[in-house]
Formats: sequence, structure tokens, C-alpha cells
Amino acid sequence: MRRLLVLSTVAALLAGQQLAAAAPKPKPGSGAATATDTPATLAGASVYQDGLGNFYVIRLPVDDGLEGFRIYAGDGKAMYLQEAISVSRDTGAHEWGAMLYAPRSDLGRARLKHVDGKVTLQCQEDVPIDLTVTSQDQAKKILNGGKFVKAPHNRMSHVLARDDDGVYYFVDRLEGSPARGFRVFAGPKGAMKELPMTNVVSDSAGEIFATKSGELKIITKTVDNTASWRKGKVRTDLTMLPIKLNAYLIARELGVYGRMGYVCDDN
Repeated sequence: MRRLLVLSTVAALLAGQQLAAAAPKPKPGSGAATATDTPATLAGASVYQDGLGNFYVIRLPVDDGLEGFRIYAGDGKAMYLQEAISVSRDTGAHEWGAMLYAPRSDLGRARLKHVDGKVTLQCQEDVPIDLTVTSQDQAKKILNGGKFVKAPHNRMSHVLARDDDGVYYFVDRLEGSPARGFRVFAGPKGAMKELPMTNVVSDSAGEIFATKSGELKIITKTVDNTASWRKGKVRTDLTMLPIKLNAYLIARELGVYGRMGYVCDDN
């Protein structure tokens, strides 16, 4: 029997992810760890490794459905619950798969699957990473001693713009808090700096993010948005960039975020 579940958002409580050889350390945008599972709730889970220092804990549902599917990834000590775009399971063939949220992958997603007795993680087109089952001792150590928590990243992209010289202006905010927790970054790609903020204005006419270095002004129009950066009496027009079309740029290339706790963070 084959069952397929497609999730409406990537924020579902299913899925799996890969981390780099070292556990993600707090970076701008990292939130406090929130426990999600215990050794008791993960009883019977399988533990895999990729040969690069990353471990994966996968718990399949006890019946032929999808409820209770869990996928974690990490260094064996900090294991992060992953977000899934979709998950599937073919109980007859003992196969399963998950399309995972992977913002630091150039694809924006990754495929973790079990087919013909082989588990692979795919971060790039046609470049699968083979996962192997760990020893029983290693699996026991991770399941009993690891911390199983949500991924630490808790920021939402809000505004992205740049000038004609390649200087970017980026605003993010706390997830789940549309009106607070704003931060402003400015600078060339890979060398952006956070600017201390002094005030935020948000109304029907647009938004203004005032910092000690200048003022980022976003003017809302019915057709499109315009933006400018003003420092003293000098005003620079900016080009607004769509957030969704620049997700990889934001997650990796701008240099604002480090590892985010998702699969393919360093692939």
C-alpha cells in the first residue's frame, strides 16, 4: 500500500535534515532549543551516518500510515527535527521518502529516501550521498544521550534590496512576530553588517527602518515597491528583490546566516 502526504507548508512536524561535521552554533537568527522527542518516543528508530560526521535518526510509523514519521539530523549530540515539504511511504516495498526544506541548498530542498535497501540524501541534482546504518552501540549512544530539538533558526526574511554598486540591504524579523524583532543588515554580499536600529515606522504608506548609520525607507505602492537608503542628505535609490526568488542568496551568499540546522547546510 502506498500513501502520499503533501504538506501545505514546510513548517510541518515531519521530515529530516543534514548538518555539517560540527553542530550548528548560534548565529544571527538562532533561537533557543525546544525539545521535541525523548529516547522513549524515539524507541525503535534507525540511526544512519554519512561519513562526514553527520548522523540521522529516522523513526517510521508503527502502522502503514504517515503519522509519527520523524527525521532528525545533527552531530549525534544536538539532533534537529526537520521540516518536510512532502513525505511518502510504500509499506509493501518497505520504501519511504521525504522532500526536505533545505534553504542553504541551491535547490532549496533535498530528497531523503530509502529504496531497494539503500538510504540516500540528495542535496544537488544527480549527486546522492549514501547513508549507512551505525553500529548498535553508536545508535544507543545517540538515542539515549542526544538532545532532540527543533532547528534553531527563527528568523523570517522581510525586505531585500540593493543599489547599483552591489551593496545589499536586508531586513529580517522574529518568526511569528510580524511587528517586532526587526534587524537591518547592509553591505556587499558575504560581508554584510548588522546596523543598530533606533526606530521602526510601519503604516499604510510604507516602512522606515532607522539605524545609527542611515535610514532604509520602503514605500509601498499599488503596483510595486520602491526603496531608498538615506545617509545624511544623500539618498540612494534601491532595487527591491523578491524574497522567494532569492532564498538561496539570503540563506547562504549574503553571509548573514551561518548553519541553520537544515539538511545540506554545508553542501
